Parts: sequence; C-alpha cells; structure tokens
Amino acid sequence: MKFREMTRGRIFVLKLENGDSIKQSIESFAKEHDIMNGYYTLEGNVAAGSSFVVGLCDTNNGHHEPIIYKLENNCEFFGLGTVIRDSICGEPIIHMHGSVGRNGQAVTGCFRESVKVWLSMEVILEEIIGDKVSRDYDPVYGVRSLEIQE
Repeated sequence: MKFREMTRGRIFVLKLENGDSIKQSIESFAKEHDIMNGYYTLEGNVAAGSSFVVGLCDTNNGHHEPIIYKLENNCEFFGLGTVIRDSICGEPIIHMHGSVGRNGQAVTGCFRESVKVWLSMEVILEEIIGDKVSRDYDPVYGVRSLEIQE
C-alpha cells in the first residue's frame, strides 16, 4: 500500500441539468476552478442510453475488455468519484462508481464517457490539496489508474 497525506480545500455544490454529461461537466468545472485533486458525491437521475462498465473479461492476449451495460430507461442514481490530475497532460480526470436503480432493480458499475443526466443531478465536490498523486494509463486494463509517488 502507498499513501500521501493531503488536506481539504474548497467545497463546491453543483447542479447538473438535463442532458449534461457527468464526466465532461465535472472535469470542465475542475479545470476552470483549478481543482487538480478532489472527491465528490452525486445523486439524481441518469438518462436512458447511458452506459457504464459492470466488470472486465479476460482476452487471449492478456488484456481485459470491459463489459458494458446500457440503460434502457431513465434511472435513479447515486455515485462517488475522485478527480485526480493526469500525469501527462496535467488535466483533472474523474473516476466514478455508482449504482442505478429502477422499479426495485439495481446495477452497480464504473461510469465513464456516456453517462448523461436526466432531469437533474446534485454534486458535492471537495478539493484535496497536495501533490505526488496522479492518474497514469494502465495498458493492461485500459484505464487511467491512481498512482502515488513516494
């Protein structure tokens, strides 16, 4: 295990609106407000057609392919995520997991590019002040994962 001690910074309350991309909205906001590290909670609704990763399957070449789940209906949503700067470009990049539910059924996964808000989404974003943490691309899993430098 690796770790870095960091401190709390500013806290923001955001309201995302119908049709907004969660990923694009949070990353753009973080960039505009110079938030390089942080974490957030979300609650609200996601739109039909949004998709997310619900697991990985192994391939013959040692890589892992994502299992994609696409929403057929608008759903209730609750999620948690982090904002960490990319090691190459320095831009804030999110990583978010959450659960969607509708009519007594729920699915949990990793929400990526194509998640859109239906009606509205409330976000509480807290900045984390510190250094020596970044997102680095992991070619085996095909994601940018958290790296902590010593």
